[in-house]
Amino acid sequence: MTPRLELNFPNPINSSSDLFDRDAELVLIQDTLRSPARRPIVIMGERVMGKTSLLNVALEWSKLEPQFSVQTLPHVISRDTFMEEILDGMAAEAGTTLFRLGLRNAQGQFCMPTITEFVRVAGELSAGVPAKTFLLCLEELDSMLVNCPDDASANQILGFILHVIDKTSLPIKFIFTLTRMAPQILHSDASQFMSSARIAFLAPWTPDEVRAFVARLLQGTCTFDENAHQLLFAAGGGHPYLTKALLHTLREMDRPAAPDAVVTVDDLRDAIDAAVKSTAVDFTLDNIVTAHFTVEELGVLRQLAFGTGTVNAAEIDGPPGVVHGLLQRRYLRADDAGRYTQAFGLLGEWLRRRPWPGGRQPETTARPMAVPHHEAAGDLPVLLIDDGRGRVFLGADEVALTAQEYRFLNFLVAHAGSVIDRYTIATEVWPDEVLMDGIREGRLDALVYRLREELGGKASKHIETRRGRGYYVSPDVVRRIPRTTT
Repeated sequence: MTPRLELNFPNPINSSSDLFDRDAELVLIQDTLRSPARRPIVIMGERVMGKTSLLNVALEWSKLEPQFSVQTLPHVISRDTFMEEILDGMAAEAGTTLFRLGLRNAQGQFCMPTITEFVRVAGELSAGVPAKTFLLCLEELDSMLVNCPDDASANQILGFILHVIDKTSLPIKFIFTLTRMAPQILHSDASQFMSSARIAFLAPWTPDEVRAFVARLLQGTCTFDENAHQLLFAAGGGHPYLTKALLHTLREMDRPAAPDAVVTVDDLRDAIDAAVKSTAVDFTLDNIVTAHFTVEELGVLRQLAFGTGTVNAAEIDGPPGVVHGLLQRRYLRADDAGRYTQAFGLLGEWLRRRPWPGGRQPETTARPMAVPHHEAAGDLPVLLIDDGRGRVFLGADEVALTAQEYRFLNFLVAHAGSVIDRYTIATEVWPDEVLMDGIREGRLDALVYRLREELGGKASKHIETRRGRGYYVSPDVVRRIPRTTT
């Protein structure tokens, strides 16, 4: 197999020519950067989901735009060091140094006592490079905050970022990547940081998107039969890294050997076996499992890996909150009957081959990964709003929502079949604030993001984004019991 499109595996991509299916997210970033508003941009997604690749492409574009001066920030553990790194880059762009500006002492130590002084110096430096906006880029903001010596240090960094955005007119914009909400970034409506940000959320590819990626990659050099396509999605789960790992392994195995041949299920099974043994995949999955799962989460994933592949909700050995979190993060899939499966079969296969904690290994027999059956398109559980009782049900399960999430969803469902613009929705959810201060785009984005997370899995598709127009729900998948009056 000789792909014509470079996989870049296992490294992130650096060029827009290799970017696949993140066009909408890239446009969101570009539109936000062009806007006069100075809202932070957050590229959010699970590990190796493509955050760095999208960031690289966004920065590639930014460096070609004459109005931007792009600066990549290192991880730091204090607000003073964060200010130092920013001013150091701005000074270099202005053709000077912090030492010349009197901001370093004879020992080279940074001297910046207050945020007010930072704003003054940054203003003078930006005046020396007129018509420039400083684009400050930081990868894995959550990791940096977690590694701060204490919460106070992390909160000072976040507070400083918000101060620069909200309280100054400095020509500075921030772009971050984020895997999970650090404790300091409150995942609630009170979080000023997430409310003010534009969020580019990276979800796994759908089966159709995986097919399109394979077609674009191979460009007619060979084809996959239908069962091989289904197994590729079952193993990769639409995860860009895992999907590329399997395609890379096929290429390394020279499968299929002849041009214009067909990749079969047997080829894919051999690739799965080889991929879980490879150094790159083993290192990456070990890092994800070690650093990004709790003991309880790992226990649930192991149970599914060593089981028959599908487990009823009642059989899960873990608290409901753990299962819900794995569903939100797309590591589990659930059907309407409450049965759970591993979203990423390659991860499950890797877990099966790893030693069980304490040396205990569950009894299991070797079994090839099954080829899944097609799911019916549009097979979504009904979302019911009981406005009389103020309750929401997804299929047979009740969903707990905040008051603002409920107002948003209830209003959207009450107008099912129509596209509702963002301003109209915002006036319904925050009537007093919108009338006084106007619509806060980031706050609405954060609300929709959280609500989709609460609904989880396939159900998140109930709320459709109609770009440039607003939000939409189909009357085919929602029901509403209106409030009665006496």
